[in-house]
Amino acid sequence: MSKGRIYHALEALELFLYRRAAAVVVLTASFREDLIRRGIDPGKIAVVINGVDLSRYQKRGKDQELIQALSELLLSATSAPAAAEGGNDEPQADR
Repeated sequence: MSKGRIYHALEALELFLYRRAAAVVVLTASFREDLIRRGIDPGKIAVVINGVDLSRYQKRGKDQELIQALSELLLSATSAPAAAEGGNDEPQADR
C-alpha cells in the first residue's frame, strides 16, 4: 500500500513541529534514534522511560477491610441491573 498525500503532509507537519520545539520528550531510545535519523537535533531530545522505581515501594500484606469493601461494591454494582429489571440475582437463560 502506497503512502498518500495526506500521510506525507502529516509527516511533514510532524517534523516541522519537532524542529520548532524547544525540547522533545520520547519514551524509548529507539524513538530518539528514529527522530535523529529523520533530522531532529539530538541535543533537544530527552528519553524518559515509563516505569516504576520499585525501591520506593514496599510490599504490604492484603488489606482485608479494603477487599471486603470492594467485594460489596462489586456485588452491589452487578446485582443492580437485575434488581432494576425486577428479577433476582440468578442468571437467566435467554427467553
